[in-house]
Amino acid sequence: MKLIHPNILCMLTRISFLPVCFLRQFLNIGNIYFVFCAIIINIPFITPFINYLYPIPVFIIIMISVIRELFEEYVIIKEKKRKNDKLINSRTSFVLEKGKFISKNWKDLKVGNIVKVNEGEIIPADILLIISSEEEGTCYIQTLNLDGY
Repeated sequence: MKLIHPNILCMLTRISFLPVCFLRQFLNIGNIYFVFCAIIINIPFITPFINYLYPIPVFIIIMISVIRELFEEYVIIKEKKRKNDKLINSRTSFVLEKGKFISKNWKDLKVGNIVKVNEGEIIPADILLIISSEEEGTCYIQTLNLDGY
């Protein structure tokens, strides 16, 4: 059972990155073993010799893993997010301008625009429903994107 989901890196901030990343490193049994050995080998009454250099390779391996996760977070994941944002922002909606509904990209929507949303369309932003074509003015909304299903 994994305690931390592998995609949690997407949700990390600059402050929470290092603690969560080190926690992920110590969920690996191999890292725990080598850190334990590094501690034991430096206790004078347990081992006849003290090797202060033993923890250095363990530290280097853990730091390489942290740098790899940092690279994945800030280069690979951010690039995918940027491409996804560009794709989403290029979708179009109908906006009322000069008495006519014209097609506009989502990135060009402004506060106060009147947007026409047809049945089955994805809502482009936080909007206020003014009129509905349904009887009694009802509107049914699927929240699958918000719920994460």
